[in-house]
Amino acid sequence: MLNQVYRLVSERKFESFVVSEKIHEKSVVVKPTYLSICHADQRYYSFKRRTEVINEKLPMALIHEGIGKVVATSDDKFSIGDRVIFIPSLPVEKDELIEENYLESTKFRSSNYDGLMQEYIISDISRIVKIPDGLENTIVAFAEMLTVAHQGITRLSRVSDISDSVIGIWGDGNLGYMVSALIKCIYPESKVYVFGHHQAKLNYFSFVDRTFLTLEFTL
Repeated sequence: MLNQVYRLVSERKFESFVVSEKIHEKSVVVKPTYLSICHADQRYYSFKRRTEVINEKLPMALIHEGIGKVVATSDDKFSIGDRVIFIPSLPVEKDELIEENYLESTKFRSSNYDGLMQEYIISDISRIVKIPDGLENTIVAFAEMLTVAHQGITRLSRVSDISDSVIGIWGDGNLGYMVSALIKCIYPESKVYVFGHHQAKLNYFSFVDRTFLTLEFTL
């Protein structure tokens, strides 16, 4: 099928490309509906990366965080109209020791492979996850970012018992908020201290045990 792909071609400039896509037995056609803009996408858009890095990647469609709606499928795991989350990593091999995110051969949307700024995404069934009913689109669009937070917590829990520990979170931005919220949900007996530069942002962390404005600290 023919697909429209909207690629960044130069600083702050996109162009539409018509791409011929192959649909296989395990392919699901998904129309992106809600996308989340990552800071990495902003850096590409405004050319805040090294010139040699950008030249290697462009032209490229941006955005790797988002959800969509199934418009065509031959697999009974999904139905037309299902809402799904996109998994941005696209592995081509498996390794017993190295996880797929860290394999040099793995493609990652809006990094070394076209992102979600496309009319349709032709996805393998293993690269999408069905969204349960009742979750708001504007919230679940951040699911990929939540998985980053969850992975960090999971890795820490493998080497330390954090169920009732005191845990410090450095950063009062979106990711710091998500990490803090997940820790309090998974380990409600833990104490979470958040360190940040902005009091206005720290005020949103009403569910943690303490917040610290780092600008008040002196060496």
